[in-house]
Amino acid sequence: MDKKRGLFGIKYGIYLIIISIVIILPISYWYFTAPPPGWCVAENRFLSNNEKIEKVVVEVLKNYPHAYHREAWQGEPREEEFADGDWLIPPGEGDGSSRSVRMYKPSYPLPYKDIKTFFELNPSCCFVTQNYRSKYHDGGGAISEWDRKTGRRSAIVVVMWKLRYKDNDGTLRTEVLERYRIMDNCGNFVEEY
Repeated sequence: MDKKRGLFGIKYGIYLIIISIVIILPISYWYFTAPPPGWCVAENRFLSNNEKIEKVVVEVLKNYPHAYHREAWQGEPREEEFADGDWLIPPGEGDGSSRSVRMYKPSYPLPYKDIKTFFELNPSCCFVTQNYRSKYHDGGGAISEWDRKTGRRSAIVVVMWKLRYKDNDGTLRTEVLERYRIMDNCGNFVEEY
């Protein structure tokens, strides 16, 4: 009986050594020798937060004006609840909740002249984070250390800006919009919220 226990112990030990060599050691080696989280291998550097923010702002300006959430309510809307320029995201779509959302895209937008004007009119509009919590979506999330280490997802750029437009009466209006863009280590867009 002692002989069997001894053999079982040897077999078990050999299996552990094989598993360590084949699986654990290569992963550990990669983890400790891979570039640090956030490192862009293609450019051989870290991207600054300002570079990430500027990239999202350029995209915002390129796609200006954006539609915004005018209103959200439970259930299906009545037909008379629509106005010109509005469209509906039915329950279960968009943010995945049971709410219907009315979207609005202004007919007379006032675009920003350039990126400098955007930052002048929207001071402290932007920041880079590892977590997000949207006021329009029911969820939120965070970028894991594993995502940052592999370069798949590195940062969330949050931009809040004023959508400026004139209504049908010519009155200047503004709506504050927010955009969440998730980037990889090299600043490529991965996801949007």
